[in-house]
Amino acid sequence: MKIALKKHSLNSLSMLLQLTPKKVTVLRNEKWSEIALDQVNIGEIIRANQGERIAADGIIESGNGWCDESHLTGESRPEEKQKGGKVLAGAMVTEGSIIYRANQLGSQTLLGDMMNALSDAQGSKAPIARFSDKVASVFVPAVLVISLVTFTLTYILTNDSVSSLIHAVSVLVIACPCALGLATPAAIMVGLGKAVNAGVWFKDAAAMEETAHVDTVVLDKTGTLTKGELEISALWQPQSAVYSEEDLYRFAAAVERQANHPIAKAIVQAAEQKMLEIPTALFSKMEVGQGIQAELEQVGTIKVGKPDYCGLILPKNLEDIWQIASIVAVSINDKPIGAFALTDTLKTIACTLFNAYNGKILM
Repeated sequence: MKIALKKHSLNSLSMLLQLTPKKVTVLRNEKWSEIALDQVNIGEIIRANQGERIAADGIIESGNGWCDESHLTGESRPEEKQKGGKVLAGAMVTEGSIIYRANQLGSQTLLGDMMNALSDAQGSKAPIARFSDKVASVFVPAVLVISLVTFTLTYILTNDSVSSLIHAVSVLVIACPCALGLATPAAIMVGLGKAVNAGVWFKDAAAMEETAHVDTVVLDKTGTLTKGELEISALWQPQSAVYSEEDLYRFAAAVERQANHPIAKAIVQAAEQKMLEIPTALFSKMEVGQGIQAELEQVGTIKVGKPDYCGLILPKNLEDIWQIASIVAVSINDKPIGAFALTDTLKTIACTLFNAYNGKILM
């Protein structure tokens, strides 16, 4: 039973192992070849396309894209990756194509460190487990002595060996501290594995036991209380706006259709939900880290991106949401026509949490 529970708890380790690909595409002799991961050497150039996982910790040599590193960083939204940036083993390339140099492999990667830490945590003993071991070390011999005394007395009184054996075994079955010696460490082992599946990491078993005494919990917002899905929370246009709110959505969505990042998808989705007709943009051009521009017939050059990129300076008296949101500006022929404030959406469980602890949560 204990072996079965341990095997079940180690499923979390096998889950982490599955985050690394079995085969990778490596540049050798100026040709791309697919080889097994265990044949890759440190310093080799590896390519990861959309939908593939990063095989090693390394530095990007060329290409760009977006990587989901939520299993390592806890950040639910994909991270943009560019030349010179770092990639982590196990990350999923959600958009683009990345060519990187392997600097760390296997157990030397951050993912490997986490697997070692989980293995050590599952092998550690909590104070309650140590206490149960001490009790069991005294209780088990005592039960054996009582069982032997029971057998002896019953045999003396009845002269029946079968009845004496049944009584002795009954004492063992009833009094044996199986729950004390087995259930406690098994529960800790399984609990650590379940916690990893839920995205919670404990340094050791003692740390998990201490959670019973926690009276204050500090949570970051992104990915913990939120879904990691951006949506438009506010819209701003100058008082002298020539274009309507619908035009702002249409123009921005037309340009952002040419991009793949999460913000672009959120704007396009918002326009589609409003059942707006999105025009076709031509001659799109991406400015890395700034934004994207394209041409619209009978409109002009549309820029969508950071406020500086679009030449926009927002008023200082806007709502608080503009201080914490991701700001996307829109301009036509270098004249700002508006901006969007995008925020992450709350999880349903977050609303339940707020209601359950009303008056006890500091935002």
